[in-house]
Amino acid sequence: MLTQEEIESMPGMKAAIERTRAYEQRCAREQQLQEVPQVSNESTQVRLDSAKLQALYDPAYHQAGLGAAPPRVFGESNELHERRLLAPLVPLSATYAKVDFGKVGDMNVVRAMAAEIRRDAVAAGRRNEGELREVVETDATGRRITRFYGAPGAAWNRFKMPYRFVKSFNGERVF
Repeated sequence: MLTQEEIESMPGMKAAIERTRAYEQRCAREQQLQEVPQVSNESTQVRLDSAKLQALYDPAYHQAGLGAAPPRVFGESNELHERRLLAPLVPLSATYAKVDFGKVGDMNVVRAMAAEIRRDAVAAGRRNEGELREVVETDATGRRITRFYGAPGAAWNRFKMPYRFVKSFNGERVF
């Protein structure tokens, strides 16, 4: 059996040993980088609930022309997130437009009202009133569908000829 000194004295063996040690150190560093810290199930569940809540409000936000529903702010509870998501949609509901949801303490009551407020927001977004607006929807298969809502005149009036009135006919004033 060869000793460590005899192995190192062989030509090229010292360099091979150094390469092997460098390789082992790189492998150890990569393994440390690949280790993922464990997250508690509670915080994972809060994030999943928050994502479900955001997905629930997203269609109402898109239909109302408000863009996407905002995500939960770090440290915000799901109850506060739901109240924050509900705030911009409340004025679109004729039934609950004057209700102050900050004073409603029971979240079950707020959630019951929220379903109707979301429906009212979707209906308000589909009304053909005001400026023409683009609403992009995604169906169940993931296809993007673009629809336009608003008064048709808002889009087409600029292409119409201006009104003309008859002032005279064969040299005679009409009125």
